[in-house]
Amino acid sequence: MSLDSMAHWLDRKQLICGLASAVFLLALLNTSELFASAGSGTQVRLTDGYPVVEVFINSRGPFRMIVDTGASRCWLSPQAASEAGISARYEMLLVTLFGEKAVRAAIASVLLGSSEPRQSEVLIYDAPAVRRVNIHVDGLLGQSFLAQRPYLLDYRARRLWIGTDATERAGLLSEAVKIEVNQGRAVLPVEVGELNKLFHLVLDSGTTNMVLECNAECPSLAGAQASDLVTNAGQLSVLKGKIRNVRIQTIALPSLQAVLMQRAPNAGETEGLLPARAFSSIYVDADHRLVRIAH
Repeated sequence: MSLDSMAHWLDRKQLICGLASAVFLLALLNTSELFASAGSGTQVRLTDGYPVVEVFINSRGPFRMIVDTGASRCWLSPQAASEAGISARYEMLLVTLFGEKAVRAAIASVLLGSSEPRQSEVLIYDAPAVRRVNIHVDGLLGQSFLAQRPYLLDYRARRLWIGTDATERAGLLSEAVKIEVNQGRAVLPVEVGELNKLFHLVLDSGTTNMVLECNAECPSLAGAQASDLVTNAGQLSVLKGKIRNVRIQTIALPSLQAVLMQRAPNAGETEGLLPARAFSSIYVDADHRLVRIAH
């Protein structure tokens, strides 16, 4: 889940049309090989499915950070912030599933690969839910950095491109999906279940499961069982299982592991999360409000 609620940290997400579609499918199948042969971009290490990159902050580092497209802001542990020479300049309210929490924050220079460093908002606090993930990381690379330029995350090639490098490669992916943008995060229209109910979900590289806030209109789950969702702010009872028939425009996913939160989202909130790891590549351009994906 986004850093705003950290719900994703506990659990280890037709082709029809003749010759033209066949050619397009072939392009998608070769996408990662083409990206890998390009030899550029920032190396991504996949650890338990989480994309991890090395980042320099205030010209210090490198720091190991999870690329978290569902986090509205970057985050550093207090120790990493101290090593980067960051002192909190102000406080802000972090909205979670269980209310609001005051956290310290600052603006820092963030450098990824060979791209230009960008001034980005960074939250500084201890996040126990992150420590539950079996990865040594110093923080999260969130949308306060990522959303400033288009980016392309390729899971197979294990590369992350930023800016024009990302846009040049995006033509190899799917047709553009028009999105909403919520605090820099890409929110996709996703049809779910046999009734094709439409949900607006954050494309999230920091979650292992689809997460739906659906109250009384929840789709059915295969193998459903009760579970507890533990976050930095508290604990919540949820239903976990496999959800069938997930579709984004012409791209269909037969099934995804899912968590149902039987509550209605608050006004202005999204309706859940779509795991980026369900795709081989994702391209996000927040300025033009579009996403391209490869499955």
